Amino acid sequence: MKKQDVINDIDNAFEKIMDAIVTQTLAPEQKVSESILNESYGISRSISRNLMERLISKQILVDVSPRITKVSPLRLHDIRQNFLLRKMLIPSVFGIAASNVNIDEISELASMLHEELEVENDDIALQKLKVNKDLNLIIARHSEFPLMVDFVQQLEYIAMRVYWIYIKSKAAFPFSQDQHLKIFEAMQSRDTAHVKATVLDLLTQTEETIMNAILTDEKLINQSLIVRSKS
Repeated sequence: MKKQDVINDIDNAFEKIMDAIVTQTLAPEQKVSESILNESYGISRSISRNLMERLISKQILVDVSPRITKVSPLRLHDIRQNFLLRKMLIPSVFGIAASNVNIDEISELASMLHEELEVENDDIALQKLKVNKDLNLIIARHSEFPLMVDFVQQLEYIAMRVYWIYIKSKAAFPFSQDQHLKIFEAMQSRDTAHVKATVLDLLTQTEETIMNAILTDEKLINQSLIVRSKS
């Protein structure tokens, strides 16, 4: 590997590995090590050590023994827990943020989700998921509660992994542009109760869509949800 190809920035390295975990290039429960990050993903050894610690602290990776670290599992229980926590937390966070959020700041990102959401290819699908995550985190930061923002961020990373399963299974997104437009309009109203109700409704609908797909799709392996290739 050429020296200029080595990743020496922790944030760039984090994004690269999160992309791999979301798209299951690094699948649930797959072994991960500093050597793998260095040799397979071009991340410098010094950054690899720090990156492993960050990913473990966010429970994206888990230590299963003193010498073995794996991608965290993604089972039905984990998905249900993620939606339960998101429904408890995110509507309230968005409701608090509604009076502070700068509509102009979020309008450009929001407009990308108001367009027709089609899965043209994996790169575009991943980009849309990242836009959705970034938009949610921008809004959450306006709640001005850093601890809640950190928790929302962790939940959003898991949600991206869950959404990817649905995308690969159904060749569609689990949410629609109309649903996102309703949230954007609710944020514009700055009505806390309306924002909370709208966000909760979206999360509930998305959960039902995803759970129905997972429970009826034979391409998914039941223990840790891994999308089988179509070959």
